[in-house]
Amino acid sequence: MAGVIYNLVADVPTAATPIVTLLSEDSGRPMITPREPKDHGSQASIDGVFEPGQIVLAVDDLITGADSKLAAVKILRDAGLVVTDIAVLLDREQGGREQLAKHGLTLHAIWTISALLAFYEAEKLIPTDLVQEINAYRNSVA
Repeated sequence: MAGVIYNLVADVPTAATPIVTLLSEDSGRPMITPREPKDHGSQASIDGVFEPGQIVLAVDDLITGADSKLAAVKILRDAGLVVTDIAVLLDREQGGREQLAKHGLTLHAIWTISALLAFYEAEKLIPTDLVQEINAYRNSVA
């Protein structure tokens, strides 16, 4: 994610909350959480402090399709925040990157599933026939 400039980090609830909490602490950038507004309490659609115009890095644990990311980005953008980048630990390479790109979003993934499978296979941590089975499954649902 070198070169990505952001003022805030947002978790795409709730799987990434622990990761984003650590990222916020480590980077010194505040954390916000987009969510569907509730009928009670503050009725806010974003937890945390922010100002319109701030740049947000949205973070999740993985991406398959991009539906949950797009829903979170819509909430953030509707509040006047700028979102151009999504960071994930794992890209399952099942169309999420392309779906995000259609909405002007760049995906940054630490790992891709194909790279992890290749590593595990090369290190003999997973047998070739299992890698082939996993890839066949991935291709059948893509």
